[in-house]
Amino acid sequence: MNSALPPNSPDALATQSAFWTSVALQWGQAPGMVFILWLLLVAATALPLCAFMQRDSAIRRPLHAPLGSAAIVWMVLAATLWSALAWQVTHDGPVTRLDTALAHTLSLHVHPALLTLFGTVSHLADTPVLTAACIVGAVLLAWRGERKMAAGWVWAIAGNALLNVMLKQWVGRVRPSHVEGYTMAGGLSFPSGHSSGSLVAYGMLAWMLLHLHPGWPCRLRVAVLTAAALAVAAVGYSRIGLQVHYLTDVLGGWLSGSLWLAGSMGLVRALERRERAA
Repeated sequence: MNSALPPNSPDALATQSAFWTSVALQWGQAPGMVFILWLLLVAATALPLCAFMQRDSAIRRPLHAPLGSAAIVWMVLAATLWSALAWQVTHDGPVTRLDTALAHTLSLHVHPALLTLFGTVSHLADTPVLTAACIVGAVLLAWRGERKMAAGWVWAIAGNALLNVMLKQWVGRVRPSHVEGYTMAGGLSFPSGHSSGSLVAYGMLAWMLLHLHPGWPCRLRVAVLTAAALAVAAVGYSRIGLQVHYLTDVLGGWLSGSLWLAGSMGLVRALERRERAA
């Protein structure tokens, strides 16, 4: 006899709610420890992954070559996952119970020193910072004669900012309450602009550096990619810790940002092929 509960039955929903609440309580009561473990996990994952990417020539692929099949597959997967996550948010799916429980628990347990740390980390992807990086980077690249990369750099950062605004308006999610008094954030919540912006900016920066300096040793190249991954991970976590975004906002930002980053890399490659064919 099958004793499984129907997925939409009151008992099943109560069980799901209890599970997500339990996860949120464990996380929210020790945000500093989870932050350290999160960065260690990212580093432990990024180091071998980036080393593999070097051996597999995923990063060393000539600039005029088209995007590889792995990048195309990821773009399709990221778009699918983002759509599923957006559906969860707009239909108050089970994952949103983790969002609300975690935000509430963090509001009770985050130490002021941690809020200061999270606020500092979050500045890495503030709009003025990314805007300045966009302008300065474009000028430097154009001065070096890298006009295609300059165009791709501006397209990546400015285009992602516009995309994020459009996605937020489409989903229309309200931000969590952040009444700790340390920081204030206006506008809508899903997906996180800081999360997508940091991924696009630091990911594009690392990719361009490796192409501009093909002679760098493998260890240095791996270090650059890992540093970019850590910056993105830290910024995303900081937005949750500051309670200006839900967890799913950050995940949504990373997914949309990775999709836009891959497309921006493809644009630079397309411009390079067009110039070679001329």
